[in-house]
Amino acid sequence: MNESEKERALDAVADRTPVDWDALEREAGTAVDRDWVKWVRVLEGVAGLQEAEGGNTSPEALSATLPPASEDVGTAEASTSWGKYLLVQRVGEGGFGSVYRAWDPDLQLEVAIKILHRRVSDARLKQALLQEGRALARIKHENVVRVLGVESQEDQIALRMEFVHGETLEHVLRRQGTLNAREAALVGADVCRALAAVHLEGFVHRDVKARNVMREKAGRIVLMDFGAGRQAEDLKVPGKIPNVGTPLYMAPEVMAGEPATPASDVYGTGVLLYYLVTGKYPVEGATPEEIRLAHMAGRRVSITDRRPNISIEFAQVVERALAPDVTRRYATAGALLEALATIFGTLKEPHEKTVKDRARTVAVAIASLALGALVFTGFGAITSIQFNNFLGRTEFANEGVFDFFVWGLRSSLAPAAVLLQNIVILAVVAVMRRLAVGLFPAVAAFETRMLDGIKARAKKLRIDDVQVLAAVLLLVSMASLVVAWRYFGPIYDTLFAAMSNEDASSLAVLSPEFSEYRSLYRKTFVGVSNFTVLAWYIVNRWTPKRSPLDWAVTLGAGAIVLLSLISLQLPYRIFLHSNFETAQWRGQQCYDLGEADAGILISCPGMQPPRNRVISRSDPDFKLSGVRESLFARFQELQGSAQK
Repeated sequence: MNESEKERALDAVADRTPVDWDALEREAGTAVDRDWVKWVRVLEGVAGLQEAEGGNTSPEALSATLPPASEDVGTAEASTSWGKYLLVQRVGEGGFGSVYRAWDPDLQLEVAIKILHRRVSDARLKQALLQEGRALARIKHENVVRVLGVESQEDQIALRMEFVHGETLEHVLRRQGTLNAREAALVGADVCRALAAVHLEGFVHRDVKARNVMREKAGRIVLMDFGAGRQAEDLKVPGKIPNVGTPLYMAPEVMAGEPATPASDVYGTGVLLYYLVTGKYPVEGATPEEIRLAHMAGRRVSITDRRPNISIEFAQVVERALAPDVTRRYATAGALLEALATIFGTLKEPHEKTVKDRARTVAVAIASLALGALVFTGFGAITSIQFNNFLGRTEFANEGVFDFFVWGLRSSLAPAAVLLQNIVILAVVAVMRRLAVGLFPAVAAFETRMLDGIKARAKKLRIDDVQVLAAVLLLVSMASLVVAWRYFGPIYDTLFAAMSNEDASSLAVLSPEFSEYRSLYRKTFVGVSNFTVLAWYIVNRWTPKRSPLDWAVTLGAGAIVLLSLISLQLPYRIFLHSNFETAQWRGQQCYDLGEADAGILISCPGMQPPRNRVISRSDPDFKLSGVRESLFARFQELQGSAQK
């Protein structure tokens, strides 16, 4: 038997594909080769603990299975029970044993039970399984499949485990496609938690991959298949390519014959994260030897080359987990977990919220509501104070804090609606882009070329650095604001005067005839504020956490957003809510601006400045009409009369 045949057999065992053992045994011409076939065949059975494939197995059955094989299972298969356990369904089998969905009458619980075939009679192998099962049973973690115990019945032994209803991550990717960075990081965090518990008990998993990670129907992530796992002190046999594990997920040092360590499990997790978002592997090859040579030659594809639009922070974490140099890699699963949590602050210990956490959540919610109320009240105060000062009715307004809050809320609805509309449009575009890129390779290739072109142009213009880009955006935002202020200068000249004393020609800009001009004013500042908010949100998302934006640039951006919003809020009531009840007073058409103890404040546009008068409530010349109209309706007419 030549070495290439052995390598193909090992590769098939590692990848859980069928092996023609009869043909291999015929090719085994020496006693050494026959022993080799015997023990690798045993390894095929050990290689899986709870995974099923092939046939018509349902996703539910995939939750507690081993790699398939065609071996008979002896008495256990012919019977509907094994010892005290009722065997409901065989969900997987291998050269070493079969896995059943079974019922435990004592615990009144559905379990998965792996029963060794009768032909496996090696006493040392049985003893090893007993020891391993007892050791694995010590690992109690929600993200690790629970080994409930080891059973013995006549000349057979079995491993009893929890039965997990769900599907492997490999099946998830086949069904719905690759995950996004956040989804992959959440899965990776749970895998890291599982590995930390495994390592704490002195085990190294050695075969972390998508096929060995289950997603339960309720969402729990479960690390499976410890058939390749061994206690750390039993793995120190350097100098040989390992026979157990999946080469595509193996760390370079393990492929070179070094013993597996927690750091090599970290590498496997990095490959898993890479695979979840790209559907491919960083180092590829048709055989274990090709993969080993690819590692030696440094032939690997970075995650951003596979998926250019992936989060830079996520890509940096994955690349460090995949570092060929062990000293540059995360040393432990806990270190990788902390790195993932740094990217996504929402990654917390699941199902373990303390009273303090809940109190903090409530406090944050209350503080957010209070801040929102304060902001709305502030905007309402700005527009109301400006309105009342301009009309000269401050003492007649009778408005309090609640009125300011209501006016602030009303004035913010339109800008918020436009911002929400822009966000929805961007979200729809993003979804359509993802669908197009995922379904049509030509679109993905075009996007890659376009992004490369943009990057090249940005580099040429020296705005590829996020700090430089932020400074450019700051200048553009500020320039937009200044241009808008200058263009709408006539409005500001009017707003900062007193209506009662202003010339009719100055106040004409507030008349109904100029409604389009005022509408353009609001649209302009809604656009400036929306552009500034969205642009700085994107810049902050792209900015590395370890290299935040310069404080002066950030402060400048905040000032521009605030100034654009104030410019938007300032004339809100003057533009849109300046209707008052008309009245007749001494032959003049006037408007009732408010009442106070001093009397009634009226404004008569046709009178020479000052137009405002305070009259007695009992003045016989004052008669209300019951009709409301814009206070500035007549100023355009007055301006036309003056010009004639």
